[in-house]
Amino acid sequence: MKPLIGITGELEEPSDGGRPWGTQGLLENYHSAIFAAGALPVTLSLAEDGLCEPLLKRLDGLILSGGLPDIPAEALGEDQHPASDPMPIRRWHSEKEWFETAARLDKPILGICLGMQLMHVLSGGKMTQDIPSQIEGTTDHTSKTYMLQHDVIIEPGSRLAELAPALRTPITSAHHQAVRDVQSPYIVTARSEDGIIEAIEDPTQPFRIGIQWHPERTLIQPDWLLTAFAHHCQNGAH
Repeated sequence: MKPLIGITGELEEPSDGGRPWGTQGLLENYHSAIFAAGALPVTLSLAEDGLCEPLLKRLDGLILSGGLPDIPAEALGEDQHPASDPMPIRRWHSEKEWFETAARLDKPILGICLGMQLMHVLSGGKMTQDIPSQIEGTTDHTSKTYMLQHDVIIEPGSRLAELAPALRTPITSAHHQAVRDVQSPYIVTARSEDGIIEAIEDPTQPFRIGIQWHPERTLIQPDWLLTAFAHHCQNGAH
């Protein structure tokens, strides 16, 4: 049977004059990419008391999804940058609960873009809230289409290196923030040519990896990393 992989969803808060309820959902390319990789996707709602553990026990892995919002200032412990668009604080607490529960249950975890940033911040790491205005000499890491292509350079000997087709590989990028000051248990396992951190992993875990790019938007599917994650969720020890 194909592995079941839970994917956290986005949250849109209700606006004035509209319905008094928010909207939870997930871009369809996550579903199609996970299915193409050999797994069955399960969209996860906002975390609630008594929900995460029993559901995660039925799942084989967790993906913390990306999205347009940024890490909220409340989680960073600093002022929000003018270029930052923070996620609703309810989503932050939800993602935190899904991640911490999955980690406690020793589930394989893959953090995508915002998901990687969340893993990093929860470990005590810091963020560059806007690459263009805060780091000189960098290139674009996003575009109007959210499909910018550039290479990442992967650290030899890392778990990511074991899975990648090559140590230098093209990816699809869409972010204006970046992680910095990576803290234990994570190590940096990939960077872009301009030095931006593109991947982190926990070397003490069989599969706990965060990536700054979007494998679900890879031009050729199935994506190598999602395929490796699906395979591990089905066959790896967890």
